Amino acid sequence: MEVFRVNKIYNKMRISAILVLTLVLFAGLVTTASAVQPTSDLTPTNINPPSSILVDMPNTIDATVNNTGTKDAAAFNVTLAVNGTIVDTQSVSDLAADGNTTVSFTWTPAVAGDHLLTVTADPEYVIDESDETNNNISMEVTAYTSGYMGSSLTTYMHDVVRGDLFYTTGNSIYRGGLLSGETYTVEFNILDIPEGATVKTARLYSYWSYSYEEPGASMDVTFDGTLQTQDASYIDRKGYGSYDRPYGTYAYDVTIPGNGVYSATINNTGTDKFSIYAMGLLIIYEDNGNEVEYWIDEGADIISAKYVATPEQATTDAPFDGTVTLADVESARLITVVPSGDKGLNTLLFNSYTESGIWNTSNIAVEERDVTTHITSTGNLAQLRDNEDFLMPSGAFLVLQRYSTPPTVSSGVSLGANIIPAVSIEVTPDALNFGTLAPGQTSNEQTLGITNTGASNVAITAGVTDTAGNLYTSGLLLDSGIWSSYSATVDKAGSVNAGAALAVPGGYTGLGTKEGTLILWAEKV
Repeated sequence: MEVFRVNKIYNKMRISAILVLTLVLFAGLVTTASAVQPTSDLTPTNINPPSSILVDMPNTIDATVNNTGTKDAAAFNVTLAVNGTIVDTQSVSDLAADGNTTVSFTWTPAVAGDHLLTVTADPEYVIDESDETNNNISMEVTAYTSGYMGSSLTTYMHDVVRGDLFYTTGNSIYRGGLLSGETYTVEFNILDIPEGATVKTARLYSYWSYSYEEPGASMDVTFDGTLQTQDASYIDRKGYGSYDRPYGTYAYDVTIPGNGVYSATINNTGTDKFSIYAMGLLIIYEDNGNEVEYWIDEGADIISAKYVATPEQATTDAPFDGTVTLADVESARLITVVPSGDKGLNTLLFNSYTESGIWNTSNIAVEERDVTTHITSTGNLAQLRDNEDFLMPSGAFLVLQRYSTPPTVSSGVSLGANIIPAVSIEVTPDALNFGTLAPGQTSNEQTLGITNTGASNVAITAGVTDTAGNLYTSGLLLDSGIWSSYSATVDKAGSVNAGAALAVPGGYTGLGTKEGTLILWAEKV
């Protein structure tokens, strides 16, 4: 009995040992297989935005993606999200183990301010990775509104006067770096106020740039020795990055009794320097002349197409709101004032009118254009556009002169009748080109159709006017004969054909394109 029990225990021990050994071997095999299996690990490690991110412009955002795993990664996507919303997706065809790649995104912000950028590699989880928790990276950035984008001038005044207006910059010249305590003086020699006229408005402008003081240039302005009170201030600036200095226009209402020489002086009352483009003087006078309707738009809007996406973005609007009775307008002119308009790389648009290269002087460009044929009844708009120059549109004055005698207003009944002439013909075609010929040559004959569109039978004769040295008076043939001998009769509602050719005289010495006119006369018979 005891032997049996011993054998039984031994058998159990042997079976258990075999079983344990089998399990250990299996576990070892599994562990060895897992250790040698390669995997990828995609990790964005860097976001590189431009130094200044600008609103309403495409900005390039670069990101670096690394594969820190031991296996090459097949194709996968990388996304750029802004404040949690994906704005761009780029594809990477493959990425080797322990390699990296740079992915470029485009983002056009709509709103200025702080934004959170997030770059995510393999957002769809198409790559089997050893770590799926390190696939994104975030960075906070600030988007700025570029001061180089155009805005709108302000309508300071819209009125009607019996008189006129004019604008001058006197003897202004550009002055760079006016230091604290220094002065700048301009003389205005006013000669254009008519005798007996009264000055209704006189407005003095100071156009300055690149002030080292904030928020703008500090100055006292005197006019004819009297210290002036600033009436309006317009300031613009780049708004981001380096060289971000204010530019501006200051406006003052001054008193002018009539023609004469007037002086205006700027005194830098600040602690640092600024530059001056020029000073300008706008005068509106009354003299019981024709009625003039006018708009005075003023401001300071720096624009540069070099630093925005399109020239359309570097455009300053000058609106002239209100309704215009076109029948009352005898003439219209547009005056524009553009400091720094010195390169001609610009365009003026006024309703349907467009002209390029209009502002091209050294310090301040003042241009006047007749826009009579381009005035509309509503929504008149001037646009001052930069084309990779640098401009500060600061003034736009629209002046409409009305007729001295207002149009008569009447009412009546419309009458109508279709009366055909007793004698009338139509000739087709209305132009003949005889081609290229040499002296002594005759062109191919071309057909003229003559149709009687009048109420009577007519006799047809011919005439020629010639500005080509008698080429046509000597050589034009009708029905193979010289034109002066041509005649034909055409019945009412009837038609005839005439063959026209040009025989160039042998001694003809003219060269180039030559023109003349054939006149067909119809006489009642």
